[in-house]
Amino acid sequence: MTYHSFYEGVYDAVKAAVDGVSALKQVVCGERFVLQDTPCAIINPGEVAITQEDAGSALYNAVAIEVVLIVRESEPDDWFDEVVEVSATSWTR
Repeated sequence: MTYHSFYEGVYDAVKAAVDGVSALKQVVCGERFVLQDTPCAIINPGEVAITQEDAGSALYNAVAIEVVLIVRESEPDDWFDEVVEVSATSWTR
């Protein structure tokens, strides 16, 4: 597995999880888009930290991901409940 395919796989997994939130009408991950309807999630890459592990030649790679939610104030009070579950997930590959 190349680094690029690993990195892309992380974003694919996050997009699939966020796409599973039924309250979201649009999910965008690293592509140009036109805001069509809200609530919408925009997934952006964050800072990547690569450090040498203590033993051997292994590397530790921390990938930060930022998810921006665009919501109208007229959405029901409980619409965010499902989003919290996905937000609390720890992603390890």
